[in-house]
Amino acid sequence: MSDNTAGSRSYHESMQGWAAAINAQDVEKMVSFFSEDVSFEDVAMQRKCRGRDQLRALLRDWMATYETTTARLLSVSASKTTGFTEWELTVTRAASPCPAGVNRHGIVLVRGACVDEFGPDGLIHHHRDYWNTAELDAP
Repeated sequence: MSDNTAGSRSYHESMQGWAAAINAQDVEKMVSFFSEDVSFEDVAMQRKCRGRDQLRALLRDWMATYETTTARLLSVSASKTTGFTEWELTVTRAASPCPAGVNRHGIVLVRGACVDEFGPDGLIHHHRDYWNTAELDAP
């Protein structure tokens, strides 16, 4: 496993911190791993945001959708400019609000991957998540 060295913490450390922040449902800590002008894209949900304020709002909406969310890192690798993470989320669907079409009950395991590009400060400047939305409707 390799890590970027652009910032004060490695990409692997950042992703471990990101997962811990998800597990704690700490939106401010989640946002801290991204640059001020971050471009964040959830490809599966067709959601994009730009900048920390929009990212904060997107993450708050996401956290409100699920009663619990547990993140686990499966694989992390990085060069000096780009990082790749395979992840697994276990979510408990909240009764309300829920995105249209999402089954409203139960625990769901979602696997996915993200691609991150680093800015000169070592923070994530561009983030893309890839996963299968059909997993949310699993029985």
